[in-house]
Amino acid sequence: MFKYLYYVVALIIYILGLPLMFIKMRKPRYIETIPARFFYRNNPKLPADKVWFHANSLGEVKGLVGITEQFEKNDLCISVATNTGYKQAHEMASNVRYLPFEIFLPFWVVKQKILVVTEAELWYMLFYMAKNKGTPTFMINARVNSKKYEKYKKFAWLYKRIFKNIDKVYAQRELDKTRLEEFGAKNVSVTGNIKLVNMPQVTKELKKPEGMMIVAASTHRTDKEEEKLILGAWDRTQGRLVIVPRHPERFDEVDELIEEYIEENQLD
Repeated sequence: MFKYLYYVVALIIYILGLPLMFIKMRKPRYIETIPARFFYRNNPKLPADKVWFHANSLGEVKGLVGITEQFEKNDLCISVATNTGYKQAHEMASNVRYLPFEIFLPFWVVKQKILVVTEAELWYMLFYMAKNKGTPTFMINARVNSKKYEKYKKFAWLYKRIFKNIDKVYAQRELDKTRLEEFGAKNVSVTGNIKLVNMPQVTKELKKPEGMMIVAASTHRTDKEEEKLILGAWDRTQGRLVIVPRHPERFDEVDELIEEYIEENQLD
């Protein structure tokens, strides 16, 4: 009974929330995904009886490298939500898709050997449909963000329903395990952060500049206000400034912003 009620409620929420959803998806990493996630454009069902991983974006997909290397590419399926994650996943698996929005999943999900979902991708219909098709379900690198913990508690009733369809959970920390169990997770083990398994590889060696260097790392506000504030607060006498945007698709726009700042302030 609940599954039908949930689907009706989800449908109403999606319809009412479409304007807000489209505003959010104006971000470069999402906008290219709209046709695939809403209309299945170039995004057919995954082939059946594969090992299916779902990861939200680039960082989560890269975190899977050590695991996916244990399988043949043809045996793997990876679904994602961002264009950068999509590009990375193509280097790791033969079958890569954008995950459709929840209301479309009943018509898209097919039986797999296993479904492995990363971190905090707790979508009711994703797990329910996988279990309904006879697919064992796992969560890895699972976490509950401290900043969002109070929001999670407001929807505890929903998360308890979600975890009923998850067979095994591997958490990052003991704290995550405690919180996940509070929301109904069962068979929870602590395995640490899988992203730490893949040590960074040197791809290019750059000569270290002389003097002090200030690094503004993982900037991510799409309206560029964060970078503007950093540039405005920067004092050249303190050292060189390096800005590192969180998302690669923003490199060009931040580079243009820096060039504009240099010209406006007549810097060399």
